Amino acid sequence: MKEKLKKNTLAVLGRYPRVVFVHVPKCAGVSVYSSIYSALYPSFFKTTPLTEIIDLKNSRKCEELLDIDMMKSREVIMVNYLNNPFKRFVTGHCYAAPLVVDAFYEQWNFLTVLRDPVDRFISEYVYNRFKKSDWLKVELAIDDYLETQVAASQGMTLARYFSGMSNQQLLVTDQQSVVDLVIANLTKFKSIGFVDDLESWNNKLSLMFNKKIPFKNKNASPNNTMFTDIKNNSDLTQKIRQLCAVDIAIYDETKKIFG
Repeated sequence: MKEKLKKNTLAVLGRYPRVVFVHVPKCAGVSVYSSIYSALYPSFFKTTPLTEIIDLKNSRKCEELLDIDMMKSREVIMVNYLNNPFKRFVTGHCYAAPLVVDAFYEQWNFLTVLRDPVDRFISEYVYNRFKKSDWLKVELAIDDYLETQVAASQGMTLARYFSGMSNQQLLVTDQQSVVDLVIANLTKFKSIGFVDDLESWNNKLSLMFNKKIPFKNKNASPNNTMFTDIKNNSDLTQKIRQLCAVDIAIYDETKKIFG
């Protein structure tokens, strides 16, 4: 009886696509995955364990209790969700390592949105500078911030999210090897969008899923003036470009393939 019920349930769920949206910070992710979710699934799914958001609270608890890196705990949580045949939608700020994507890309539609790395870096700095919560809050002026290890790490965000490598490994690996590894991983994604042309990606996704997916704007910058001032400062942007060198190379190559 239990197996029959499981089989019947999976047959019904089979009408809905399985989507994992890898949410890179400050890449319009909230607006995009909210729109995708609303278009593809019934509203009552949100009250069930059929869909999951890998959130800060649970990953921090794993780190606290098990002495495991918070981002690594998120990867463990993601694998658990992706390996569950009943799950339909998974998202969160979580790395998508090549081994994980390779294991699940045939069963799941991997999606993500990327943004110009310099714009993404500045946006993340501004967001963390003015956010209300203390989590990852930045108190330093941009000149001082650019000299920190945190800034160096944020400059390699795309590399970290899609290479399966740590900051330490990225620093001792030649740039082209990192880019090749990430691109090989991203080619297994069902589709990749870009913040500077979301309309085109909207049309592609709508055709792919045969559902109109109207993107909604959420989670805007808390200080557009500061963003613009930094972006227009050539000395600052040059320093940021240096920090983001590997991410820029990844972004440019990805745009050639998916743009």
